[in-house]
Order: sequence, then C-alpha cells, then structure tokens
Amino acid sequence: MNQIRAIYREEGKISGLSSDERTAQRQLVVKPLVDVFFAYLKQNLDRVPKSGKTKEAFTYVLNQERYLRVFLENGDVPMDNNASERAIRGFCIGKNYAVSRIMFCSAA
Repeated sequence: MNQIRAIYREEGKISGLSSDERTAQRQLVVKPLVDVFFAYLKQNLDRVPKSGKTKEAFTYVLNQERYLRVFLENGDVPMDNNASERAIRGFCIGKNYAVSRIMFCSAA
C-alpha cells in the first residue's frame, strides 16, 4: 500500500504539467516506483496463500501489467479511471434508486 501511495503522491505533483512534461516526469520519477511495485508483486506471488483475495489481486494486477503501464508512455492517459467512475456514479445510483422505487411501489 505504501508503494501505491507513493505512486499516487508523485502523480499528484505532476498533474498540472503539460502532456510532454508529464510524460517526462513519469519516466523520471513515477516509472521507477511502478517498477518496484511490480517487482514486489512478482517476488511475493509465491508467498501469498494459494486461495484468497490477496492471490486474486496479485494475479489480476500481474496479468494486467502491460495495460497498467500505458500511462507511463503518454502524458494524456490518466493513471486511473476515477474521473470516469465519478462521472457516471450519479447515473448509476439514480438508476438503482429508480429500480428499487419501482419494485417497492409494485409490491405494495
């Protein structure tokens, strides 16, 4: 968790830069942190219990490594999709609320 926190901290420091400057800083500062993160996962994969959520998480992240590193090569690519998730949250919550209201009213 500390490694992930460090990656987000450094990414936050460069958020106001241009795309090219952000790419350069990601290569210089963020990429080494990401490299250490993936090295840790690979080194500790066999130490994690064979079944369980931790093993699932390690395996998922390692299987997605190529895609999770895309942001390092392009300053226009966000590190995560949090902005997209926030944008649709209201719609999803509203949709669930409407469905539950319809179900509640029809049951009454």
